[in-house]
Amino acid sequence: MGWTGEGPSLFAFSAGMLLFATLAVALRFVCRGYILRVLGLSDLCILFTLLFSLADTCILGIYASTGLELPKDSSELTSDEKQFVFKMLYASKLVVNFSVVMTKILVLLLFSRHLLDVLATVRRRTFLIVLTSVFGICDAITNIFACLPMSSFWNLDQPDHQCISIGDTKALADAVISCVLDAAIFCLPLPLIWPMTLPWRQKAWLYFAFALGFLVCAASAVRIYLVLGGVGIPSEENSLPYWVATEINVAIVIACIPTLRLLVVRIWPRLLETAAEDAKTSGNGRTSQPEQEF
Repeated sequence: MGWTGEGPSLFAFSAGMLLFATLAVALRFVCRGYILRVLGLSDLCILFTLLFSLADTCILGIYASTGLELPKDSSELTSDEKQFVFKMLYASKLVVNFSVVMTKILVLLLFSRHLLDVLATVRRRTFLIVLTSVFGICDAITNIFACLPMSSFWNLDQPDHQCISIGDTKALADAVISCVLDAAIFCLPLPLIWPMTLPWRQKAWLYFAFALGFLVCAASAVRIYLVLGGVGIPSEENSLPYWVATEINVAIVIACIPTLRLLVVRIWPRLLETAAEDAKTSGNGRTSQPEQEF
């Protein structure tokens, strides 16, 4: 066993996306920890999400380093090899489930901080957080208890085991729900930015950050669509890590972009028209409303 086939390229792509997200999180901590000195719950949440992305990349690296794949004719693999592949799939499903839910909630919490003056109420945001949490919990329960006992997920030779048959219907239902949630989350602030009394460059910055969210929507749709067949691994599984890495890490970067505006102002003060206001706020030791903790 060793690095063969798509293993090296898949791991390299996932690791590259992870490094990109890690850089964004590190710069966010520099802005909020060193410049503003307002580290709080949102920063802990984004760090927690990044750790899930790291765990998924590690699982992919371990799996890819073996050179194992589960073809349609699984008789090509030994019993131990099939168990290993299913163990990696089981762990990956759980990690990805929590990562996706955490990124959605993270972006919603970001909206509560940056658009609090615009939104007359936080009921829509709270509703989306609750809906996302319920979706994540249901998906997690389905993945954790796909087989009873749970070890029979990767050891189908166990006697008296029962596995839920999760086919195309659930996969497509998950895709629809996830895409609707993503679209609702990233469309929520778009009509609210234009009436804001902000310089046009800052508005463009916010539009750019939130518009990137539709890349997450696309990745979410493809990722869930590829996860077909219940406890098995479909033939398209080789492309799944690309979409997992894109969905999770791009969402992390999006959550960091509004905060990174302050760092851009410090380095290129003429790039954004709010440089003077940011400098004054930082000099007084206080933060403006967009940088306050929720």
